Amino acid sequence: MTRIRKNPNQVDLFPFLGKEQIPYQFLRQDDLIKANNPTILEQIAQHLGFSTQTDPKNNGLTLLLQHPFLAPGTIEARPYALSAVNQIYDDNGIVILATGLGKTFIAVLQIIRVLKKQPQKKVLILAPTKPLCEQHYHTLKSALVDLSVRFITGRTGQKKRLKLWQDHQIIIATAETIREEIAKNSGVGEAADVRLLIIDEVHHLTGDHAYAHLAKYYRDYQPAIQIIGLTASPDPDIQKLEKLRLLLDVKPSCVVAKFDTDQDIIPYTHDRLIKPIFLDRVHTGIQKILKQKFVTVLTKETTILATGLQLDLSRYLYFNQEKQVVGLKIKSWNSLLGIIQERITQTTEENERKKYRHLLMTWALAMRWRTAIDRLNKGLTELARFLRRQMIEDAQHAKPSRTMFIQHDTTQIAMYALMSKHLWPMDYSPAGTRKIVAIEREQRAIATQDRKLHAIKYIINDHPGSQVLIFTQYRDSVTKIVNFLNNEFPRLITHRFTGISSQIDDPGMTQTEQKEVRKNYMKGELDILVSTSIGEEGLDFPAVDVLIFYEPISDVRRYIQRLGRTARHTSGIVYILIYKNSEEETLHFASQAKGRIVKRIIQYYQSLEK
Repeated sequence: MTRIRKNPNQVDLFPFLGKEQIPYQFLRQDDLIKANNPTILEQIAQHLGFSTQTDPKNNGLTLLLQHPFLAPGTIEARPYALSAVNQIYDDNGIVILATGLGKTFIAVLQIIRVLKKQPQKKVLILAPTKPLCEQHYHTLKSALVDLSVRFITGRTGQKKRLKLWQDHQIIIATAETIREEIAKNSGVGEAADVRLLIIDEVHHLTGDHAYAHLAKYYRDYQPAIQIIGLTASPDPDIQKLEKLRLLLDVKPSCVVAKFDTDQDIIPYTHDRLIKPIFLDRVHTGIQKILKQKFVTVLTKETTILATGLQLDLSRYLYFNQEKQVVGLKIKSWNSLLGIIQERITQTTEENERKKYRHLLMTWALAMRWRTAIDRLNKGLTELARFLRRQMIEDAQHAKPSRTMFIQHDTTQIAMYALMSKHLWPMDYSPAGTRKIVAIEREQRAIATQDRKLHAIKYIINDHPGSQVLIFTQYRDSVTKIVNFLNNEFPRLITHRFTGISSQIDDPGMTQTEQKEVRKNYMKGELDILVSTSIGEEGLDFPAVDVLIFYEPISDVRRYIQRLGRTARHTSGIVYILIYKNSEEETLHFASQAKGRIVKRIIQYYQSLEK
């Protein structure tokens, strides 16, 4: 496939202006921009223990860092990166930096500084997933010389872990694995061994996440440890970010926060055009009828809950123009579960406890109806697969809320309607090939009434030769999109990308299969990748030209992570498919508003540098 690549010579490092000296003290990135002098970069690099040389491959326009531990030509002397290391120096820190701008290389510089001073100590890098651990391992192996690097994950043999820990200076590991080893007192993860702890995707450090436990453990048992958190997607709630900062014992001035539109970042970014596409939704007769029935039931269940709890639940819900409940705000709704459970615990009267247990069932039922509505909004095929799984799973292992949901008159009506249109996923053997073909044609016709599929077709035709990545929320939607694209573009190679699953009809992909697909996609052997959320975080897809959101998402952190899959090494374009006058519009505008909040938070932390 032919790719359009940005001219690597377009980045122009600062011309000499004659300023000869700067004090060896904290220097803000704004000062670097104002100084406009590569001599400053050289002096900061020297202060941090590095030397520099011009890059002969780029006509001397860029400076490269040099160090005995650093592979030649690996890291460019970028002002924001050097300033970040200088700003944190030997303190704890948090680096908020857009994807593709080198958070890992900032970590590399600090690793070199620490191990140069204390080679007998270890650096521990925590990542949330095994694929991210492997990615960091390959990055560090290519960037570092004379420093031993290894990764330890849940798939590493139990007997091998201690030796790997003892024999290597830099260990990359999943948080759960290290937490498990510390609990066993195996010697792996021993606090006394670690001088520098780097937490990748540090926004996960909340609640009962292994990150939170490990951060507390290392702070309690290794007072001399330095902790640095890395993220591209901070929480839009500044109180949560401040809680994270305090948990890691980070000074406000050691929060390095940069936005991709900042003056010193722009020369190192690539153009990313974001185009929301608003579509008119065309519901089939069945969809209209079922949507109204589902909404009526969800409204009834949430009313029962509000009355029983004597709470105004409007902030937990999405409404349509008729003031009916069409969806749940999941984070808020999950917090409501805690309120119900607390009342059950605190109530001593048996009748009251019985009432709240019933409300707990109502809460769970509302969740199932919300999911049914969400699947119906995606399409009848998604709804059919969801209902069938609910039915089979309940037959295998009954749960009260699921049984009530399956046996509800509205659910039974939906199942019958789907079967009548041959959309119920089942093993059938109708007599005659002609009938099979007729059924498949009818199924395809109903599935392709989803206008988003035709929008995707238009986008792909509009970008010939481009590598495309499509994100969608559900595996069933992945299946529908892949089937559609295989039918419409038989000459293009389309592949699904999902996590492992325990679903009845979809085992998902093992980590080995995921690794193979990622490798083939990065080599350009796949044209289109259709992914669930597993492809959102951290993974480097360097050649994505076109990114498509099959639906908008309200979680701004996931939104930022998705955007980061394109325009990492080349320019890219992002399409967000949104149905007009629907919950999707609400979600889209909510994510945009949260994005503006994140930018203000970054500006706040930048102001603390001054």
